[in-house]
Amino acid sequence: MKSIFKILIGIIGLFLATNVFAQDADLDLASSTPEERAQMQTDKLAEKITMDDDQKEQLYAINLKYAEEIQPVLESDQSKISKLQEVKSINKDKDEEIKEIFNEEQYAAYEEMKKEVRKDVKQRYRSRRGSLN
Repeated sequence: MKSIFKILIGIIGLFLATNVFAQDADLDLASSTPEERAQMQTDKLAEKITMDDDQKEQLYAINLKYAEEIQPVLESDQSKISKLQEVKSINKDKDEEIKEIFNEEQYAAYEEMKKEVRKDVKQRYRSRRGSLN
């Protein structure tokens, strides 16, 4: 049971990390376009991390590229574990590209934001799970 819980948390966390702070936006992942998700991600990061216009443009391009790569995964009939593995690989590549445009301080803030999203997802899952019992 613990492994299923960890897999579920991982999947949810990765999808949300991919869509940084998606829960704060009025954006439904299932019905949103890659362009909408990329813009939302860029805007949310720009609110939290100080960056210049060139970095914002580069970040949007990266977010769009990976939102388009993730779209078929979101729409697929693959198992949750397969989706998790695929999204994890895509996010690893995305993080490497983001690391190239951010300085160390900016990237550390980005990583911290992702940790917070995962923490929030865990808390929500636990509270929902508790309310079902």
